[in-house]
Amino acid sequence: MSTRALPWGHWPGTIEATALAQGNRITGFAVSTDGQGLAWTEHRPNDAGRTRLFITASGTPESAWSPTAVGARCRVHEYGGRAVWSGTGDHPWLFIEEADQGVWAVTGRGEATPLHVAEGLRHGDCDVHAAIGRLVCLQEDPAGERTRIVLLDLSGRRSPRILAESDEFCGAPRISTDGRYVAWIAWNAPEMPWTRTRLWLMDLDSGQARALTDGRSSALEPRWGADGSLYCLDDRAGWWQLYRLTGAGPFRVCDDPADLSRPPWQLAQPHHVGRTDGTTLAVRIRQACCDLIRIDPSGQVRPLAAPDVDITQLQWDGQALWYLGAPEDGPRAICRLDAATGRLSRIVGEDLAPDPDAVARPEPITTEGPDGPVHGYLYHPWCPGVSGPRDSRPPLLVRAHGGPTAMRSPAWNPELQFWTGRGIAVAEVNYGGSSGHGRAYRERLRGRWGIADVEDCIRFTQALAARGLFDGRQAFIAGNSAGGLTVLNALRGTTVFAGGLCRWAVTDLARLAALTHRFERGYLGFLVGDPERDAERYAARSPARHAGEITAPVLLIQGDADRVVPVSQATEMADAMAAAGGGAEMRIYPGEGHGLRRAAHIRTAALAELAFVQRHLRGPGAAP
Repeated sequence: MSTRALPWGHWPGTIEATALAQGNRITGFAVSTDGQGLAWTEHRPNDAGRTRLFITASGTPESAWSPTAVGARCRVHEYGGRAVWSGTGDHPWLFIEEADQGVWAVTGRGEATPLHVAEGLRHGDCDVHAAIGRLVCLQEDPAGERTRIVLLDLSGRRSPRILAESDEFCGAPRISTDGRYVAWIAWNAPEMPWTRTRLWLMDLDSGQARALTDGRSSALEPRWGADGSLYCLDDRAGWWQLYRLTGAGPFRVCDDPADLSRPPWQLAQPHHVGRTDGTTLAVRIRQACCDLIRIDPSGQVRPLAAPDVDITQLQWDGQALWYLGAPEDGPRAICRLDAATGRLSRIVGEDLAPDPDAVARPEPITTEGPDGPVHGYLYHPWCPGVSGPRDSRPPLLVRAHGGPTAMRSPAWNPELQFWTGRGIAVAEVNYGGSSGHGRAYRERLRGRWGIADVEDCIRFTQALAARGLFDGRQAFIAGNSAGGLTVLNALRGTTVFAGGLCRWAVTDLARLAALTHRFERGYLGFLVGDPERDAERYAARSPARHAGEITAPVLLIQGDADRVVPVSQATEMADAMAAAGGGAEMRIYPGEGHGLRRAAHIRTAALAELAFVQRHLRGPGAAP
């Protein structure tokens, strides 16, 4: 096929901004115990950014319907999580209603009705026990600064029972197979669930609870086996591995050096399920890339054939494994892997699906940073029928993920492909502190946020330039939320990057500590230190306090209803840069929170970022 040469950054593209804005995103799902019924939630930018619930009794999307006048979205701990579950009897489906944050049911007649609503309280992370007609869930009281474990009766004949509220935070409540016990995890600030938790167990008859782990590691995702055994994922040996709880303490089932979980920023995202034969099906994460494995009771690990590289929300219906997964060359989908035949079916997929021949593929990259190896992925520019000018190299967009305790997998991402299809290479950097690489890698960020992440992104960029993979004068850096802090600090006193793109960026750490929501309030203690004792450290790593050191142009994008990073962080940063003679552009989107949800805003923000980069491209191969 013949190709035509076009300036870097000005190719026609493989993903349009309009498509980014119109694509529906699957946020969660539930499958019935017989595997026939399916319910899922979709974020719909064209529906005023609402999240809608869809249900099908046949397991096929063609027959799906949606309850009217309700949305399904969980807001516990601000980041929420999965908001739909399989129910029982007269309530085949349960969900968290978006407006009142109560537990609702969809009846057998298809009507949505509230089961438990409490004014000012949020609910989520449900676990349903069909045989006893009860469910256990989280109940957050934002005003009272507590998250509780609550037991609800599906018939409504018994009053709600609070099981635990002594810790500031708790999560993942799970009822035992025989209905006699409830297990959950709990933690207190300044810890986060991925630093240290305790696993608790309560006898429902006596009401007595006891801790099963010592709180020196991160125990996540308790799960009951068919034989009544209790399992969890614990990183005490350096990785989130599978443990069985015994009278003598946690017993490690297998010692495969890989994470079987990721930080629970969002609730109800299981990474392991059990079968009646005692085997466990799990997600294994190595260098931020997922695959599926089977763990035998003996500890032997066997891979399962599946193309997906980002996998979560595992569910088992007795015959098949269901999960939400994304491959390298296509959108996320609700998938069904038949245990008997190994046949994989993609049941419900997201709207935005690419031409496989028009997809830029990930290249794993490892470079050396100050604290050891730094991992990431490089995507070369790709648009069928187009090439860059001869004897020139492409520009590069370095993307620093948010969190900062999070990761970028090599799964297909339309926001990334938006850039590669226009002739701009993209590097996804899983800097020190990222998940998906074990506990020691995550711990690199302890007390060093604003330093370790910045150094790793700079070293990664310089290593790619040294290998001749892009034009070393044409590197830009982009980041959302915590990644925005990385962007702005990476631009301070350095010429590595020609400009920065920030979405809802953290700019002032002291103000963030004072204003952020309760879930993250203690997080800064891990990332930076005590706000009062370490005030100088907070100031030194806050870009807003050093705006004069940033000479490269910056585009700031922000929602005015953001509860995680208030809009004042962006406005004060822009004002400080302007006062210091720098160049900061700002776009504020009304009604948007920590992320853009409305189609018009998603589209205009993407076009604004593209235009910003195009204006600042220089050198050989750039447009005249």
